[in-house]
Amino acid sequence: MKNILIRFLCIAFSFAMLVSALSVNVFALTDEEELAELQKKIDGIQTQIDGGNATKTAELDKLEAIQKQIDIYDVQTKKLDARITENQKEIDNLGSDIDFLQREIDMANSNIDVQNENIQITYQALAERMRATYIAGETSTLEVLLTSKDYETFLTRLELIYRIAKHDNELVNNYKDAVMTLNNTKSSIEKNQQEIEEKKADKEKGQADIIASRDEFSRLSAVSAEKRQESEKIIQSADTSIGIWKEKLEAAEAEYDKKFENMGSSGSGELPTQPPVTEKPTEKPTEVTTAPTGGSEATTKPGDSNPGDNTTTQKPTEPGGGSGGSEIGNYPISNKGMIMPLQYDNVYISAGWFGYENHRGIDFCTRGATGNTYGKDIRAAASGTVLSAEYHYSWGYNVYVDHGNGVKTRYAHCSKMLVTIGQKVKQGQKIAEVGNTGNVSPKPTPSNPHAGAHLHFEVWINGTRVNPAPWLP
Repeated sequence: MKNILIRFLCIAFSFAMLVSALSVNVFALTDEEELAELQKKIDGIQTQIDGGNATKTAELDKLEAIQKQIDIYDVQTKKLDARITENQKEIDNLGSDIDFLQREIDMANSNIDVQNENIQITYQALAERMRATYIAGETSTLEVLLTSKDYETFLTRLELIYRIAKHDNELVNNYKDAVMTLNNTKSSIEKNQQEIEEKKADKEKGQADIIASRDEFSRLSAVSAEKRQESEKIIQSADTSIGIWKEKLEAAEAEYDKKFENMGSSGSGELPTQPPVTEKPTEKPTEVTTAPTGGSEATTKPGDSNPGDNTTTQKPTEPGGGSGGSEIGNYPISNKGMIMPLQYDNVYISAGWFGYENHRGIDFCTRGATGNTYGKDIRAAASGTVLSAEYHYSWGYNVYVDHGNGVKTRYAHCSKMLVTIGQKVKQGQKIAEVGNTGNVSPKPTPSNPHAGAHLHFEVWINGTRVNPAPWLP
């Protein structure tokens, strides 16, 4: 009865798994189908906008649909990039295998000459022996016995005949062995040549796949760039900075931030004891301290002061900060246990806590010529675990780190993210590079692609953003 029950449960479980798999196959959309659905939605919204029948949130809906398309393109390009890398490794391995087989063939070919020479020598010796035997004629044991003067002569002649026969057999066997070795060598060469041809075909196929993948990668990148430009145009539309668009962006950011409120740890709101930093910063340069020209890389948004004006900028230490910490590996630490996310002597704040309405963070730049801030190293303010590392059309590429006890930090508008979800990071570890992705001002242009580059840095305590200044040195 027990076995019957177990068998029934197995059948039921297998049926449930089959139904589940069929359900996934039936209802799951491919990337291409989802892109087509999103494009259909975008076209429908655009028709409403052109006809003047659009709802209040039509532009935002269109922007969200475009961003979803961009996310899909990003995933596809990452897969293609990984595929290209893997194919290149396989091609390199095939090239090594081909080289090895060719060396084997070359060695075998050189051995063939030696083997042919041995065969000719053995064959010549065997031919001469056969000729001598033919001339001498056959000699029987009886003839040897009858022509011998005595028994001792008979034994001597018999021994000579035995040795001659043995030598003749050795010549024949050596010849056979030499021919067999030669045939084996030729067979090995043919086998290796066939394997080389197969590997060359695989290599050509892999190279063709790489070319196709690169073409597709370029196409997807171009389409993604067009979509990003389209989304940027929407963001830069006439009412982006006022009225409904301001509300839309704030609502979008708030909705995006909701998912972080209950993520990760909660607790006292104080950093756990930080493990010692084992690596020193790779660079902490003293750069030319000149004001940015024309605000080309300023991070001001509506309501900001001009960061190019020295009278309105601040040093990194705001009231409430402090240098009461110690130093770990050349990183100054605040009395709350954090380090500056940008380890440069010429860092300044372009927008502080509420530097403009609803700005709940601190924006950092470095002084210098146009493009000076772009690409600078962003370091983890404290050790922790990466909760999120992704793109959002307002925050751009942003990294969210949980440091324990409810303390978290965000690093937004990055040009490059160097960590992934779930990764453990140490205080001072490079996690990203400064950029101008997402909603920044001024917007990057073809003539100034690094415009608006800055680091937007936030501190969260148990799901609520707080002024980062007291947490920094």
